[in-house]
Amino acid sequence: MRNLSRQYLFIYYCNLNCFAAFVLAKITWYGHAALKIEVAGKTLFIDPMLQNPNSPLKLSEVTQADLVYVTHDHPDHLGDAFEICKRTGAIFAAVYEIAEEGAKNGVKKCR
Repeated sequence: MRNLSRQYLFIYYCNLNCFAAFVLAKITWYGHAALKIEVAGKTLFIDPMLQNPNSPLKLSEVTQADLVYVTHDHPDHLGDAFEICKRTGAIFAAVYEIAEEGAKNGVKKCR
C-alpha cells in the first residue's frame, strides 16, 4: 500500500501581523472520510471508519488519540469513534445528539 501521509507547514498570522507561528502537521488518509491529523504533539481523528478496505490502520493498532471528531452519524463516518475514545480516553466531539449517543455508549468525555 502506498504511503498516504503528507506533512504540511501551516503559517498563522494574527490580525495585526504581530507574529507568525509555524506548525508542522502530518495528515494521514485512511480511506473514505477517515483522517488522522498529528500536530503539536496531539492526535486528532476525523470520521474514523477504520474498517474499510483502504485503511492500513486497524482499530487494535490505535494507541493514541486526543480528540475524535465525527461530522455526522452515518455508519461510514461514525465508524470506530466510540471505541477509540473508550480505549484512549480521547475527547469525543460531535453535534449534540451524537455526543449524547456517545455518552450512552460509554464514552466519558463528550463535547
